[in-house]
Amino acid sequence: MYLLPPFRHKTSCMRCGLKYPKDEPNCTHCYGLSDTELSQYLDTRNDGAEDIRDLGKLFIYIAILLAITTFLVALS
Repeated sequence: MYLLPPFRHKTSCMRCGLKYPKDEPNCTHCYGLSDTELSQYLDTRNDGAEDIRDLGKLFIYIAILLAITTFLVALS
């Protein structure tokens, strides 16, 4: 029984810039998409990445706030 999935070597796509498995003959992200469809896909992907980044910043702020609160409670 393995805890981690097997490591798959990846290569970067020249068209979209994303990584896909080397054993695939074509990019799994952009193969079969027109240029406008690819543009829409990449815009949607980037919007999702920004949302995740904002959520990560929120968690960091909450962790800092909790650390400061814990420190102040420990001093009193």
